[in-house]
Amino acid sequence: MSDTANAPSGARLLSLDVFRGATIAAMILVNNAGDWGKTWWPLLHAPWHGWTPTDLVFPFFLFIVGAAIPFALGSRLESGNADLPALHRKIAQRAALLFVLGLALIWFPFYTVAWERARIPGVLQRIAIVYLVAALAYLHLKPRGRAILAVTLLTGYWAAMKLIPVGGFAAGDLSPEGNLAFRIDHLVLGQHIWRYSPGPGAPEGILSPVSAIVSA
Repeated sequence: MSDTANAPSGARLLSLDVFRGATIAAMILVNNAGDWGKTWWPLLHAPWHGWTPTDLVFPFFLFIVGAAIPFALGSRLESGNADLPALHRKIAQRAALLFVLGLALIWFPFYTVAWERARIPGVLQRIAIVYLVAALAYLHLKPRGRAILAVTLLTGYWAAMKLIPVGGFAAGDLSPEGNLAFRIDHLVLGQHIWRYSPGPGAPEGILSPVSAIVSA
């Protein structure tokens, strides 16, 4: 594979396009698996611990987001004439647009929304946050710096989840009700989170994007 940082503007990586198409096909399949009472287990999310092939779809999308960033920004950086403030604005605008679109999809049609518990985190919202951090990291950090950032984020996330006790639960409790991410979501977002199984936490809450950024 050629160096994506030197990719000319408008260039496309065929393998990435194929992978994106396959991931979209997998998403359509797992979201429309037929009779949910008789669905083949690989087409269902893991109830809580562990994972299934379905649980790989979203991380694949985050990987695709990160892999596409050099094609969008690399040529401008290589030219030596990059307008960093303009790039910052473009990245922030794209992230904000994704976040707003995510809210619109969750809240549509608007007249059915119970605003006191309208969901705020979501799939597009997480992609927006991940893209924002990953794109800025690509602009300002060398590969070594990005590797250090990834290790720092994962280590910090692991330490927080394993070493910080929550309420009446011991440190390191990773049950749905006993983990740190669940408590942070409820303290900050209240009822504005996903309220279904494997609940009661939000699958795209406040703390978990820390590890998702590393996927990108």
